Amino acid sequence: MANYDYTKDDPYSPFYEPEEDVGGGSLERSITPLPQGEMFPAPASDFSSMYQYTGYGEQPKTGSGSGTNITSSYRLSPTGKTSVMTPSYPGLPPQLGQVPEFTAPEYQAPDITAPGFNPPGYSEAEVRRLTHRAAAPGVRKLRQAVQMAMSRQYENPNVKSMTLRQALAGYGLGLEGVMAGASQQGRAEYGEKYGREFAGAQTRYGGEMQKYLSEFGAAQQRYGLEYQGAQTQYGAQMQALLAKYNAAMQAYLGGATKEEKTTYQYGGSYA
Repeated sequence: MANYDYTKDDPYSPFYEPEEDVGGGSLERSITPLPQGEMFPAPASDFSSMYQYTGYGEQPKTGSGSGTNITSSYRLSPTGKTSVMTPSYPGLPPQLGQVPEFTAPEYQAPDITAPGFNPPGYSEAEVRRLTHRAAAPGVRKLRQAVQMAMSRQYENPNVKSMTLRQALAGYGLGLEGVMAGASQQGRAEYGEKYGREFAGAQTRYGGEMQKYLSEFGAAQQRYGLEYQGAQTQYGAQMQALLAKYNAAMQAYLGGATKEEKTTYQYGGSYA
């Protein structure tokens, strides 16, 4: 038995290729057309269930010499039919229609500016003023001591000169000590004052920042509500569109009628 080759033995195969002459012989292949009115059904999911090919075997060979002539014919004929009831719909199915486009609301940023912290400046001039004020009593005492030494009467001029030198030297040492203590007192006094001013600036900054954050948060909340409202409106539009489409589809499916249609199965054989 010869093996079946769909490229050479089945002229209805999409892969069929006619044979060429071999050794001076000739190949004749005739195809008998189907009876009038018989047509191929639409291909099924399982192709083998729609078409049944039989009768593939060794074909008769005739001829003489080195060539060989092969004469064969292939015929498809209906082997059976199946009737089914299929629905018939009135026209084209309904369309979903224009789908609405979601448009987010535009965000409007609040017209406010974030506050900046402005600490009070540290004033060295104020420190010097407070230092001089704290040093004034001690300086007055030193001056009085020098003035008393200068106003006294001395019989010996050398004693007077020596006493004045001692008084002036004491004034210098005393003035240095007075100014050192007054500087510490002045800076301490100004530090307390500056601390109160700095704390006040911090309090004002905190209040301004709280106001800014409150207004900014309110703007964010308003935008969130607007966005949620836009989403709700869009959802309602989509629900209405889908409800209209579903109603139209139900009406379309409800208007279907039953029609009988016949499908054929085909078989074939070589003659």
